[in-house]
Amino acid sequence: MNRTELGEKLKQDLMNNELFKEAVKRFRIFKIDLAGHKLDDVLADYLVYNDTPDEVKVLGYDEDHCRICSECGRLMTEGYCIESGMAYYCSDECLHKNMSEEEYNNLYDDGNGDTYWTSWVD
Repeated sequence: MNRTELGEKLKQDLMNNELFKEAVKRFRIFKIDLAGHKLDDVLADYLVYNDTPDEVKVLGYDEDHCRICSECGRLMTEGYCIESGMAYYCSDECLHKNMSEEEYNNLYDDGNGDTYWTSWVD
């Protein structure tokens, strides 16, 4: 079994897990546009292909401790919050697909705006 087949097998096993299904239900309250992707697919992909210990633990957090990137759909525990949650971006790459550095800096407003980089994990 190659790496891709193994990843897909792990993803299917995860999606059939009752704890995972419960976690997906908790994240549905965000009502975030995932560009046509299903939330359980996004979360399973994230856990299978980004399996560092801190990231895997995110399923144990409540909704206040993570967000979903508005660009790539990845689950994130830190990143950019744009205009008090109108959008979230996990990286500079995702941010700059949607706005320039100048646009971000205008929204950031030297720390006085509602746009900033943060961590949702205590």
